[in-house]
Amino acid sequence: GPFPLAPPLPRGLGSRGGASALADAGRVLAVLGLYPAVWRVESFWTSDLPSDFLASDGRSALVTAVVGGTDEDLVFDHTRRLVERLESLDLEGHIEIGGVAAVNLDIVDQVEADTVRGELIALPLTLVLLVVVFRGWLAAGLALLVAAVTVPPALFTLEVLGDHLLVNVFSATVASVLGLAKAIDFPLF
Repeated sequence: GPFPLAPPLPRGLGSRGGASALADAGRVLAVLGLYPAVWRVESFWTSDLPSDFLASDGRSALVTAVVGGTDEDLVFDHTRRLVERLESLDLEGHIEIGGVAAVNLDIVDQVEADTVRGELIALPLTLVLLVVVFRGWLAAGLALLVAAVTVPPALFTLEVLGDHLLVNVFSATVASVLGLAKAIDFPLF
């Protein structure tokens, strides 16, 4: 089960990275140990086999943490909060966060940022092209109006479905693109 308290650091670790490394490790291990969703923590400083957690050059060490749970979304949320806490620590050294859940966080954040950037470029460009093709603001505006009315309910539906089913991270992008394409096609008839 989860640690009720931060795991204690063994005494005499001055030879294991110096005082600042020990202080950094203590802060990281305290955050991990106090976080209720972290089920297991192992590190260079707490393991029975410390050499398994030390880089060959002796300049960095590994700390592993298992974020537990049966609900994928809950594990995802706990991982996001845990990453934010760890990144906010004032450490002398550097911390790299990895693992499947952390990589998924990065992917989702990048997809969201790319989608916003893409839409900020595509929508004005689409409006200009529609004005040229339809030779007027009214027809061009009608196409974007239809998109503005139909795409948000589709995105909301995906959000609701995502609360109960596994929905791909790219679904919102596909729904937006298809909604805009259908809205542009609508005034042609």
